[in-house]
Amino acid sequence: MGKENHQLLKLKVDVSRETGGLLFLVDTGADVSLIKGSRLIGTTEFNPDAKVNVKCVDGSSMETHGTIDANFEVGSELIAHRFQLVNKQVDIPYDGILGRDFLQRTKARICYETGTVILLGERYTMVGKVKPSEKKVMTVRQIKLPLGQKVSLESPWPRERLR
Repeated sequence: MGKENHQLLKLKVDVSRETGGLLFLVDTGADVSLIKGSRLIGTTEFNPDAKVNVKCVDGSSMETHGTIDANFEVGSELIAHRFQLVNKQVDIPYDGILGRDFLQRTKARICYETGTVILLGERYTMVGKVKPSEKKVMTVRQIKLPLGQKVSLESPWPRERLR
């Protein structure tokens, strides 16, 4: 399993309808943490006045639905954190994203070599496989170029993942 597969963390959240916990992408490049509304208990309240625009990986921008307060189980403690609420505007096969705000608050130490994250002194093992039914299908398009043209293409994926 390569390093790119060790980036997901499963945590128990009090506002989730999933008793086994939610699967979050650990993203040190994200300023804020996001949680999908579809994974929450139906009566969960949120603050629609706290909407923000966030910049996506592809450079586009999107507006969140507002904020939601959630409590995480970290060891034997409950840690409160405010998430930005998203739904269909975020197309990721995870339940949310743990951004720098959460990682700093929990004093996270991430070791990609061992695939572990330490949150407030508690060690967690990152998981890396998304269920096949949750994987997004990628469409490849063809581009026709005139003969003799030199073209340089860049891929957003690491070279070893393309093989």
